[in-house]
Amino acid sequence: MKVEVMFFGVLTELMKNKKCSFYDCEDTESLLKKLYEVNADLRNKTFQIAVNNELITQNKALQDGDKIALMPPFAGG
Repeated sequence: MKVEVMFFGVLTELMKNKKCSFYDCEDTESLLKKLYEVNADLRNKTFQIAVNNELITQNKALQDGDKIALMPPFAGG
């Protein structure tokens, strides 16, 4: 199973990429564990998670082809 993760804002700079793929992630918690292994500094950042354009607030099961977005807080004006 493959999922695509997209980074926005300061997370793009932190991860040094706009997107990447991960394999064998059953849910968002297991995906976050893998992301923290890739870059532990991500633990210190505040962000929201969206799965297939839907913001989530708790662990969510993932399926092959899901698109996950990590988005830092946005400032309005």
